[in-house]
This record gives sequence, C-alpha cells and structure tokens, in this order.
Amino acid sequence: AVALLVGLAWVWQRSRALVLGLGCAMAGAGWYGTTHWTTWLNPFGRLETWQAWWPAVVQNPITGWGVGFVKYATQAMPQGQLLSQWKHLHNEYFQWWVETGMIGLLLLGWALWTLWQRRHQGAPSPLRWASGWSLVACLLISLLSFPFHLWQLAGWALFAMSSWLVHTQELA
Repeated sequence: AVALLVGLAWVWQRSRALVLGLGCAMAGAGWYGTTHWTTWLNPFGRLETWQAWWPAVVQNPITGWGVGFVKYATQAMPQGQLLSQWKHLHNEYFQWWVETGMIGLLLLGWALWTLWQRRHQGAPSPLRWASGWSLVACLLISLLSFPFHLWQLAGWALFAMSSWLVHTQELA
C-alpha cells in the first residue's frame, strides 16, 4: 500500500490522466468486489467485532477504558468466542476511541490536523513526497488493520512523519 501510494504520487506528477484512469479502474474493482464478494470489506469478521465492541464505547465514551484494555479484555474472555481471538480491533481509530475515549480521539485529531496544516510549508522535493505519502498510507491502513501496534510498521510511520517534518522545516 505504501509503495502504491508513493508510486501514484510520482506518476501524478507526470501523467494525471493515467492516475485518474487507475483510480477509475480501482473504483470499478471495488464496486465489483463489493457486489460479488460479500466478505471483501469484512474479512475475518471485522464488522462483527466492531459491533461487539460498540457497547464499550457507549458505556465509557468520554475517557475510554484505558490503554491496553482491548488486549487484556480479550485475553480474559473464554476460548471459542469470536472476540477472544482478537488482541486488536483491526481499526486503530476505533480502538483508540475504546481505550482513550473522546478525549484521546480529539487529541489524535488535533495531532493529525496539525500535520495537515503543515503540508504546504517548504519547497516540494522527492523525499518530502515519499515521506508524506508513506504517512498517508499508514493512516489509511489503520482503517482496517493495526499498524501502530506492530513495531515495524509503527517505526516506518514514525520515520516517514519525522523525515517529512524535518524536511519541511529545513526548506521553510
């Protein structure tokens, strides 16, 4: 996904028609997948898991249940339950909401908004493009996975964000 987004950003600089064509093809494939493969957007029961965890959000929406709650709560469940097999909710933002509540979600939103506001500082460069799109890829992957719970992917995202911010400041 990271390579795809970086590649699309690079191609966008050279041929917008090609990127728009690829985008239309991907949208068509997504439509086809949604209508013909019922589990395409719900692999391994993600939607059921999110529905099962929704009452936790409703019970404690402001402050959440504490960082690490999902992992320890699922370990305490009896074996054989759907949720006992999941240490992560496969959606970083939803898990952040369960664990830190609206306060944590607002702080995360503020941090992302601060990054977004800095996107036009400094001169464009290949390093800045690659770093920025790598960070966007990690944020998109977070919708269906848990990259920030894996040190390899979290390290990549931290590297991308750091190099993007440093390069932005140096060129400003």
